[in-house]
Amino acid sequence: MPLQRGLLVLAGWSVLAAFAGLSASADNLMPPDTASSYGLVQVYQHSLSVALGVDSVVDQKLHVSRTETRQYVELVQVDGDVTTSGGDEAAATDDGEATDDAGKASGKVVARFATDQTSFSNHLTGVEEATRQAKNQQRRLRRFGIETELRTVDVPLVRLITLTDRGQLEVLDAESGQTLWREDVGDPGRQYYSIGCSDKYVAVVNGSQLFVLSIENGALVKQAELERPPLFGPAIAGELAIVPGLLGSIEGVYVTDVKRDDFVLMASGPPAAPMTGAIETDKIAIPTETGFVFVVHTDGRPGADFRLATSGKVVAPLAVGTGERFFFATTAGQVYGMQATKNGRVLWTVPLGEPVTEQVLLDGDRVFVCTAYGNVFALDASSGELLWDAPAPGAREILGVTAGHVYALRNAGGTSVIDANNGKVVRNLYGLQPAGSVQNSLTDRLYLVSRRGTLQCLRPEISELPELKQMPPVETKPEESETAESESESETAEAPVTGNPFGGTGDDDPFGGMGEDPFGDTGDDNPFGGFDDDNPF
Repeated sequence: MPLQRGLLVLAGWSVLAAFAGLSASADNLMPPDTASSYGLVQVYQHSLSVALGVDSVVDQKLHVSRTETRQYVELVQVDGDVTTSGGDEAAATDDGEATDDAGKASGKVVARFATDQTSFSNHLTGVEEATRQAKNQQRRLRRFGIETELRTVDVPLVRLITLTDRGQLEVLDAESGQTLWREDVGDPGRQYYSIGCSDKYVAVVNGSQLFVLSIENGALVKQAELERPPLFGPAIAGELAIVPGLLGSIEGVYVTDVKRDDFVLMASGPPAAPMTGAIETDKIAIPTETGFVFVVHTDGRPGADFRLATSGKVVAPLAVGTGERFFFATTAGQVYGMQATKNGRVLWTVPLGEPVTEQVLLDGDRVFVCTAYGNVFALDASSGELLWDAPAPGAREILGVTAGHVYALRNAGGTSVIDANNGKVVRNLYGLQPAGSVQNSLTDRLYLVSRRGTLQCLRPEISELPELKQMPPVETKPEESETAESESESETAEAPVTGNPFGGTGDDDPFGGMGEDPFGDTGDDNPFGGFDDDNPF
């Protein structure tokens, strides 16, 4: 009888393992054996609460907190000779190499205990309990001759936010797939727009209503009626929710500051895509239908910094990096690296000769671009230099970049695996046909979404904890800093580089007309309020 029970248990586990593999294949996601071929491991699959599958998803955003961290107590092998399952390589950044008091290199992580685990009594364990569990495990390992040391690591908290057309907001722990909270927002009979999020808030526009919720627990913080009809979803900048509207309106609603009045600015044309906020500051970048990228600041007295005239129109959200840097491409095939200084600074601009209608993907020190002709290009984020001898052909959409490979949906069906270093197509996976992915330029995770609404998270085998993608620091020339400072009060933005990088001749200012106000018509009219008597603030 015990033998029969053992066989039944073994058979049960075999069925579950087989089902897990078939599940990924049935959803046209990545099976475990395929993932391991490219140095990846499936972390989890999560079924989103969507009635009509991925067609019910309005927007998905990945947010890495700059203020909240998750703490772990780890046991790190001292000599590094013992191979452990599920451990991390010592070279990883967040969970990487440890050094003991003697200064010799330690080995792999053999055990990890989260300080925010929930106990059987539904209480969080805390640092003391996680340390106690780690020390108990340390004593057990010592009996087998395995010496370890304790250390604590802090990892940024990563959330994945999904909004459906029924108004349901679901916030997941992006590392475990656990649902942190779920709330219904607004009236499903009205239109929903893209999500805005920050370290404190999640914002949703439903019809003409703005809803701002706590990102921590989903509690409603603010509900307001918008003055102007919205065109895209909101962005959060500090304590401000910014909503782009028809005819170029930019409406600002203060979330908690009741002493300040909400306001409306006017950009040079209606927005062409959702707004993008800077990472470290409260600046917002908005591409417009008139062929400009409009940048506003929201700290102090909100207002416009500059507008950048682009060769062609930007029809996708901008990719954002550290140092107030934005990256984007136009329908004329021009790719830009821009820094949102007071007067604007074009870091570089490169013509590809092929129209671009999708958002570019920032991957640390590289920018990946998929053109409307199906070619994938790789550029250096600092200089704009093309990194591949030739583009990778046949692509429709870039899914993500991780573990040295670019994953891109193919025009002919399936997914191309592209070597990120040289642009060569390693293999075409015809069975891997996800409906899309969650745009991720922040960590080394790959998030795929199936047609039925199943979310799959994949990570590199050597990176059990998320590794943040790091950008090289921006190069700032002293004379450019002085110029921006001295002209901070000027209404007309001066060109930060010699000559017009957008193909014009003469002394044309790439950020506006010659001698004209770059934010509106000439004359004394207020460029942000329309008429002289209107106070935009």
